[in-house]
This record gives sequence, C-alpha cells and structure tokens, in this order.
Amino acid sequence: MRSLCSFFLLENYDRIIALVFYLGDQFMERIIYKDLLTLFDEALRKVSAFKEKEYASVLDFLTDDKKSAKFINDISFEGEYLFGVNETIETAIGRARHSVISHLLGIVLGDFCGLYDTLCETLKSPTTIALVSQNKDFINFLLWAITSQNHDYGYYSNYISRKVDISDLKLKFNLLSDDNLLDSKYLYGAFGDNYAGILKNNYVQINNYYSYSQFFHEETKSQEKNDHGILGALLLYDRISRLVFDEYQNSENKPSISIPYGLTTLIHKVACLTISQHNIFKSDTSYRDKIYKRFNLTHLLHNSDYYIGITSPILLLMSLVDSIEMTKCLSRKENDDKYLRTETVLKSMKVYVDLNNIYLDFRDLMEVVKAKNDVNLLNSFNRYLKNINDLSKWMNLNVKSKKKHNNLVLHITYNNR
Repeated sequence: MRSLCSFFLLENYDRIIALVFYLGDQFMERIIYKDLLTLFDEALRKVSAFKEKEYASVLDFLTDDKKSAKFINDISFEGEYLFGVNETIETAIGRARHSVISHLLGIVLGDFCGLYDTLCETLKSPTTIALVSQNKDFINFLLWAITSQNHDYGYYSNYISRKVDISDLKLKFNLLSDDNLLDSKYLYGAFGDNYAGILKNNYVQINNYYSYSQFFHEETKSQEKNDHGILGALLLYDRISRLVFDEYQNSENKPSISIPYGLTTLIHKVACLTISQHNIFKSDTSYRDKIYKRFNLTHLLHNSDYYIGITSPILLLMSLVDSIEMTKCLSRKENDDKYLRTETVLKSMKVYVDLNNIYLDFRDLMEVVKAKNDVNLLNSFNRYLKNINDLSKWMNLNVKSKKKHNNLVLHITYNNR
C-alpha cells in the first residue's frame, strides 16, 4: 500500500504542488484584511486593559514624537521620565513614534506562531516557573512593552563614532555580566544556562560585535545605526536598574509594583538583552566574512546556520517587527519634502495574521507612493520591500510575493529548518 501511495505522489508531484499553490491563492483572495490603523486601535485596547487607562485612538499620540515619548514613559516606566531625557547623547526621542508603532505592530503580528503569548516562556526556570505561570499575561505585556518601545534607545548616540568602549561607560549595573549586584534570586548563576531562549549571541559575542561596529564606522564612515542596539541596551539596563534598586533599598515595604522585585529585574534583563541583539546581523558576503573573523564573529558568517527562530521568540518578534515597520522609511526624516504622513501609511497598509500566516498587502500604499511622483520616495519603498523579501536570509521564515498582484502582496510563513 505504501509503495502505491509513493508511486502516486511521484507521478503527480507537479499537479499536487500546483494544487497547493492554487488553494493558497484561493485562501488569500478570501481572507479579510484590515488596515493597520484599525488594527492598532484594537491593540491599544489591549494595552488599556493592563494600564487601567483609556486611550481613544493611537492618533492621539502617534502624530508627535513628544506625545509618543510620554506614552512610552507611561507604559514602560510607570510615568518615570526615562525615555527622551537627552535626545542628542543617549536616547532617541526622535524615534519615539517608530518605537510606539513597533510596540503596537508586535501585538498585531504576535498571533503568528503564537509568539506574543509565549514570550514569558523564556523566563521559566526551576525557580521562576510558578511565578511566571501566575503572572503570564502581565509578563507578556510588560516584557514586550519595554523591549519594543526602547529598542532604539541608543539610536542617536555619538559614543560609537567617538570610539567609547563599553568599559568607559561607567555602568554600575552591567548587562553583559552575571554579577548579581541587584541581589535578585532569579539572576544568580549563568544567565545563558538558566534562560536559554534569550541569548542567541553570548556575552563575549555581543562585546565582539560592539568592537566590530566601531571598526565599521571608522572604515566606512557610514552613518548606519547598526550598533545602537548594544549601546542602547547597556545604557537602559544601567539606568532602569539603578531606579528599581534604589526604590527597593529605600522602601520599607519594598516596591509597590505588580510583581515581585526579583521578577521585575529579570524582565528588565531579558528585555535589554533582546534589545542588544536586534541589530546583530549575519554576514551577507565573503568579504564581510573576513572582517567578522577578525572580530571572532564566526557564528555570523554568511554560510553559517545563524537564523533567528521561535527558540528565541522575543528576538524573533522584535526583529520581524523592526523589519516590517514601514512608516520610518516613508517619513519626513528620511525623505525631505516628499514623504507620507504616519496616518496615511497606516490607513493604506493592509494586514492579515493568524497562527501560520502573515499577509502584507501593499497595493494601496504603492498607489499613494506613486502619486507623490518622487523617485527617492519610490526607491525607499522598493528597498523596504526588498528587505522584507530577504528576511529568510537571517530568520527562519519563508517570504513569497504574489506575481498576480505585481509582487505587492507578501505571504510570510515559518520555516522550521
């Protein structure tokens, strides 16, 4: 019987494959897309449920970086003004809108592979499993909020171009160390062994990539912000740890926060380690391989098996969101006179997400871009589309474009390689 089935499959392979694609196209034609503005307002209601504060619409703050920065401080830091204190040196208030959009986009895309609901799983260890299970929903909310809203915390820093070493940052609490100065029972021991899903790159490799980024700027004179993840994570972790530790030390009842102090420090560490890795890129050429070898980054060589997947769910969601977030490439900051307003972009992009699929429909958005009649804006948009099509080169994802829709409808699925 098995031989008969095998013979049938071999003889009809092409027809079966064609049928699979046909059924996929038929499904695509029947799915109900929603524009991102509608989906963001739905995501905002989920945020409101945790903060016990009603937000009428994302347009109340997404139109302005300062309003977006206030939203970040309210959500991530309980109103403490940690985001946007010094926009020229260490924090990225100019990236506040992008950061809030990333936060909401993660909630929208988080149904894919069940990523959002499983973020907290990476915090489970023999000492935390009961506490994490009891606070699952809140941990998912806070962990994603801090990670996504602060992933560009170091975006405008000039420390890299000034060749400031990590050892010169004067950090009291070093993210890339297992020294438990916070006196948290959940941070004892080797962090990478206790929480395996967090460190796609170990401490030494992250330090080496920071050194590589200094070389990158010196040799290429590039303004690319390929290094801001590590720097921002180090600065944020030190800052937020000082605040929480001082509150803990000076309070008779210890901090009046929703979950115990130890778990709070763990969430901060996981969020910042994720931020530190979201701009660590796999090599794309043999030439880049040679440079990576000089900095002991052989795990990132172009033919290595370095792919971000569901074993690192927080990093996968952050990397996916940061790649798909489209307002930044069409904004005034990137395109001078000819640009698209955030509201216009969100209304024009259509999305569908379920457990196994992400569909991104750019047809309406392309029409809006073309109507601007600007070559630079069109080129920016086409580069953005290419970057999404290239996600499979460094994530465990498949990306297919639909030719019948001029390659403006992209279908993303998981590749369990």
